[in-house]
Amino acid sequence: MNLCIISGSHRKNSESSRIASYIAEQDFINNAYQQINLLDLNTLNLPLWNEGVWENSQEWEIWQAPSACLKASDAFIFIVPEWAGMVPPGLKNLLLLAGPEELGHKPALIVTISSGQGGSIPVHELRTTGYKNNHICFIPDHVILRNINNLFSETKNESNHYFHQRLKYSTNLLTAYAEALKPIRNSGIIDNDNYRYGMS
Repeated sequence: MNLCIISGSHRKNSESSRIASYIAEQDFINNAYQQINLLDLNTLNLPLWNEGVWENSQEWEIWQAPSACLKASDAFIFIVPEWAGMVPPGLKNLLLLAGPEELGHKPALIVTISSGQGGSIPVHELRTTGYKNNHICFIPDHVILRNINNLFSETKNESNHYFHQRLKYSTNLLTAYAEALKPIRNSGIIDNDNYRYGMS
């Protein structure tokens, strides 16, 4: 199976990117997946959604590579910083661009990060609005990494062990969901022609 880890910050040298790289290096990830890809929204520099993406206009040639990466993935980990109590606009833009072909009926683990004691609101935002037309399946479990500047860094921190174990548990759960959902995608029951968009 293939895993895609998405760093949801479009800032340079972001904590999201650091945590994405940290997770990608862990044995419990590398032992579970044949291929691990990282998508960093800072380096992708995607345009804001417009109708041209449906027409494959020249502006949207940049979307072809990340789209192919998402299509080839069986599971996702979203690293989501809390910006003023919200999901970064670049990540919401990605969820608008990606459709059922990229994300549909595939499991995703939400990992939010906060420099303070926040991090819970992006979980609710993604569960409320992040799935409607792309049909991604956010698993019930999620991870909130608080005081992120001191976590998984060279500074000794007693929280490192707890959160490392929590990430291990949650990513193992994600892998089980990925194995369980794959037969559903291959069953022929999914109809993206007639029922492409979720109901409101």
